[in-house]
Amino acid sequence: MKRKITLIIMFFTIMINSYSQSTPITGDLDVTGNISTSNYIKLGHSIRSTNRAELHLHAIGENSVSEIFFGSNSRDDLNIRWTLSDRGESEGKFCLYEGPALNNGSFATRITVLKGGYVGIGSVAPEAKLHIKTGYIKITDNTYDEWFLLKERTDNSHKVGFKTHQNASLSIWADNSEAMRINSLGNVGIGTINPDSKLSVDGKIHAKEVKVDLIGWSDFVFEKDYKLPTLIEVENHIIEKGHLKDIPSAKDVDKNGICLGEMDAKLLQKIEELTLYTIQQEKKIREQTKEIESLKLLEERLIQIEKKLSMKEE
Repeated sequence: MKRKITLIIMFFTIMINSYSQSTPITGDLDVTGNISTSNYIKLGHSIRSTNRAELHLHAIGENSVSEIFFGSNSRDDLNIRWTLSDRGESEGKFCLYEGPALNNGSFATRITVLKGGYVGIGSVAPEAKLHIKTGYIKITDNTYDEWFLLKERTDNSHKVGFKTHQNASLSIWADNSEAMRINSLGNVGIGTINPDSKLSVDGKIHAKEVKVDLIGWSDFVFEKDYKLPTLIEVENHIIEKGHLKDIPSAKDVDKNGICLGEMDAKLLQKIEELTLYTIQQEKKIREQTKEIESLKLLEERLIQIEKKLSMKEE
């Protein structure tokens, strides 16, 4: 009797193995041990909806861990390349680990997802919707005039972000309008999309201090060999040109603007020239004052002589 039962069990085992190799399982498959196959496991449609395949991993206990390992050869940990792991309800994490086969014999957390939708790349405790630790984001495409970081309201208003443009330029947007443009030469434009200098501003600048580095200054005016124009020459130039020598005209300024450092140097040159004119005038005034004093003394002497002559005549 026992022999018959054994033969029956062996028969059904062979039938089941043969059936499973050629016939798909259309119902549920509950396995408490390991599934080993040299082929593949096909998942059928979900019982909850059509056109949907599902794989459920349900570990026993709220804080138990469910994991999927990807590797090669034997099931030894050293052969594991990647691991997907649900860390349980207490931790509230879902992690992607790089396995020992790729990470010099140890597991390393590469991506962490926290409850609430916080994603960490390189961070095991992300503090934002996307938290990247030690690394950068690289975007590769051949498109232009396209956003690569954009934040806006649900009604598509109040856009804030970064946008790329042709010629490898970048723009920064604030409240639906472009606030800044940086071109491939490193020129920055505020209020302009075509900056022609390291900083081009179409508007007002408010600053506590502006420092300009210059090569050379206007102290050459005080050198002995400097030829100071006479005031007559200055007057003639003004009459002919309508502006001081070495100073741009109003028409030139309207067309080309001014270079702040260069203009400061030229204005200082004129101030120093005025200082020399003032010194010259001061010297003339002193000489004239002495002459006047001398004339006053001479006048007083003449008055005294006239008085004496008048007395003699009387």
